[in-house]
Amino acid sequence: MNLTQLVLPEGLLFILLLGSGRTLLYLHIYLFLLKNVNMKVQVNNKETELQLQSSIQQLALSMELPAAGVAIAVNNKMVPRTEWNQFVLKENDQIVIIKAACGG
Repeated sequence: MNLTQLVLPEGLLFILLLGSGRTLLYLHIYLFLLKNVNMKVQVNNKETELQLQSSIQQLALSMELPAAGVAIAVNNKMVPRTEWNQFVLKENDQIVIIKAACGG
């Protein structure tokens, strides 16, 4: 039997016993846990829960933000819209969303 360790987000340790009949079951449990692990971030000073490894693009979609007229900063640093899909958010990130407004 071969032991393999996987470190999950949040420092959880998962051990696979490779070669046993339960390997597939353990892998399914691992994938389930990985999909359902959430993290907390601050969005405009409001605590928000997101799935671990969420991108800014996923956040924007979940908040139904408009396709134009929106700027997003993470930890006081503006993130260009062209980077939203690749920019992965982390636990406790401070996110500011600014929407353009018309008028005078």
